[in-house]
Amino acid sequence: VISFTNVIGHCSHHEEWERALDFLHEMKQCNLQPSLQIINHVAAACANANQPVRALRIMELAEKKSLQLNLVSYQIQMTAYRRARNWAKAEEVFVALASKSLQPTI
Repeated sequence: VISFTNVIGHCSHHEEWERALDFLHEMKQCNLQPSLQIINHVAAACANANQPVRALRIMELAEKKSLQLNLVSYQIQMTAYRRARNWAKAEEVFVALASKSLQPTI
């Protein structure tokens, strides 16, 4: 799993969203459960590559797996909504941070 985390993390920093999704799919084929960190990396790769819908679908995967979203998860969601120009949803995520006792960064 550590290798997948490193490789997918690299993809997220270089906007290689398709490769990140491929690695996520490969993990599933190997019966490995992605951690929140891996899901965050894949969603960030999509959001940073201007694929906001894909990024949000990946974040939905985390919620379906009952993973506890963290500050990074919410920041990725806000980025994706911002890129989709859905300001109202971005604001909803921002407000949700307060209800989760998470402090947004400036």
